[in-house]
Amino acid sequence: MTLIAILIALAIERFIGVVDHLRDFGWFHTSTHWLLHKAGQSRFIAGPLGVVLALLLPVAVLAGVSLLLHEYSIVLNFVLATVVLLLCLGPVDLRQQLEQYQHALQEDDPAVAEAALNGFHDRQRQPPGLAGILASLFEQSNVRLFSVLFWFVVLGPVGALLYRLTTELHQLDLTEHDNDEKQTPASDARNFAAAAQDLYDLLNWPGSRLLALAHALAGSLVEALDDWRSAEAANVRVNEAVIRESGLGALQFRNIYGDENRSGEEGLPEELSDDDIISWLDAAHALQKRALIVWLSVLGIMTIAGWLG
Repeated sequence: MTLIAILIALAIERFIGVVDHLRDFGWFHTSTHWLLHKAGQSRFIAGPLGVVLALLLPVAVLAGVSLLLHEYSIVLNFVLATVVLLLCLGPVDLRQQLEQYQHALQEDDPAVAEAALNGFHDRQRQPPGLAGILASLFEQSNVRLFSVLFWFVVLGPVGALLYRLTTELHQLDLTEHDNDEKQTPASDARNFAAAAQDLYDLLNWPGSRLLALAHALAGSLVEALDDWRSAEAANVRVNEAVIRESGLGALQFRNIYGDENRSGEEGLPEELSDDDIISWLDAAHALQKRALIVWLSVLGIMTIAGWLG
């Protein structure tokens, strides 16, 4: 049933149309800011406990509804799981953003290209140039798709919702609380953000390694494994580096351009034309699709083995 739910959700996303307009987590942002306001009055809920409380109500409600539906109707419980998974993907369609960026490059429209690129590329955390754009594509694939699927397989719809809400916490802007001592002291906001980061790293750890393995199986095996090994040796917080380096290794990117910073004024390698950049993005997107096929194939084998057992 898990594999069927995943296939249905992916089919709806791909062939029927995206549901980005339904993936609005503003209610969760509002409740979290309210909780931080309370943290200014009750300091004990700042930090890890505050993160647990922020996640507890929506996750517990979904778990309760899922349990009741399972007792009442397996079909309704399956429908609920599929809908929750569909809503937890994204929350913005990466394929559409990538296509908009590539189309803008083809049409030589820098303003539209920049806007589309900003939708999935984080210049502050990623390497400069094309390597950083590809790295952002790999990382966003994990955040918007692969890790959601992993936790859905492990914990069902509760796992998918837990991961999506944790990602929302990780991305939540807490600066307004840092500047308002009457509501939430800056130290409390920082403690809350640090706890959210720790949980985000924890939930990303298994999915990032499985995605790195899928990169190796779907691309250049030796280079992907070597670059993955190098990233693991860097430090303890290397989820994004593992995904980035395994993806670039699978594409043999370093073999062609090396580790030098070759970026020009526009942040892209000087020797590459727009057509070259589009070709690299196509290759990276194709790698992600092959990685997804690897994941679904393994899940299918496990499902069949479970039926036969």
